[in-house]
Amino acid sequence: MLLRHEVYTERALQEMKLREAKVGRTFGHLKVSPVVIDGKWYYDGSRDLLRALPTNTPTTIELSDSESATITLIDANHCPGAVMFLVESAKGAVLHTGDFRAETRFLEAISQDKALQPYLSYQGPTGDFTPPLKTLDAIYLDTACQFSESPVPSKVSTCYVINPASSHAKASRQKEAVDGFIELMKLVPSMSIFFINAWTWGYEEILKAVGRAFGTKIHADSYKHGIYTHLSDRVMPLILTEDASSTRFHACERFDRCSQAAEPANNDRHVVYVNPVTMSADKWTVYFSETKAALRAGKRLDCLLIPLSRHSPLPELRAFVSMFRPKRIVPNT
Repeated sequence: MLLRHEVYTERALQEMKLREAKVGRTFGHLKVSPVVIDGKWYYDGSRDLLRALPTNTPTTIELSDSESATITLIDANHCPGAVMFLVESAKGAVLHTGDFRAETRFLEAISQDKALQPYLSYQGPTGDFTPPLKTLDAIYLDTACQFSESPVPSKVSTCYVINPASSHAKASRQKEAVDGFIELMKLVPSMSIFFINAWTWGYEEILKAVGRAFGTKIHADSYKHGIYTHLSDRVMPLILTEDASSTRFHACERFDRCSQAAEPANNDRHVVYVNPVTMSADKWTVYFSETKAALRAGKRLDCLLIPLSRHSPLPELRAFVSMFRPKRIVPNT
C-alpha cells in the first residue's frame, strides 16, 4: 500500500493527458528493482530500503554487534495497514500507537494479545488494579482528538453501551454509526444516487455496510480500486467496481467524480452526499431522530452525516492508557 501511494493532483494531470511521464509514486524511491535486459540483471541504482514485518510476530532487529530490539506490529484499528509498534530491548519497552481508534472492541482484542499481556494492568473484583508484570517505559499516544471529551459511536457495533458510572452517560444505549446511517439511507427514494465521501483510508466499514445492506457494488476510481483489491481484506474486492454505470452507489475521487455522481446540471437526478464526521454519541442520537423523521415526512435531503471517527476521544484514550499504566505518556500528534 505504501509503495502504491500516489498524489491525486499528479495522477489527475496524467489522466487529462497533461503529463507524459508515468505518475511517480510518493515512496517509490525506497524500492527500485534491478533492470533485466536479455536475461542479464543490472543492479546499478537498484535499492530496497524497506523491510516488511508480519503482524503479531515478534521480530528481532540487530542494531549493532552487541545490541538488538524486538519489534511487534499490532493492528491499530485505524485504516488498512495501520499498526502499533511494540519495541522491546534490554533498555526497556515502549508502545507507539501511531494513528489508532481505541473503541471497546479494540480494547477487548488487545487484552488478549500475547505480546501486550505482560504489560497489562488488571482490575480486580474490588476495583483495585493489579500492577503489570512488566511496565512500559512510555506510550507514544495518538492525541489527535484528545480535546473531545464526549464518547463517540463505535464503528460497527449495533449498540453503544456506556458505563452507567461515567459522568458522560445519559443513556445506557445509543444508536450506532453503521446501523443508523444504513437505516437513514434506506429511507431515501430508491432512484437517488449516493456519493460516499470516503476521501481517505479508514472508512472501509461504511463501504462494507452499504455493499451488504443493499446487495450491490460500489463504484470506486481506478486508483482506490487498485489499492483495495491488493489488500488481504477479502470483502473489499467483492463490493467494488470500476463500472460507474452499473450502480447508484459511488465512492470515486471526490475532486473528480464520475458523471453519475457529479453535481446535477439540470436537476435531472438526485445525488445524496454521505459524509463521515466526528460527532458525539449524544449528538448522533438527536441527528438520527430528526433526520429519520424528516425523511419519513418526504423531505428531500441532499446530505447525510455518518458519525464515524478514526481517532479516539479523551474517554477512549483514558481507558486505553489505564490498561497499561506506563511510566509516562508522550503525545504523538
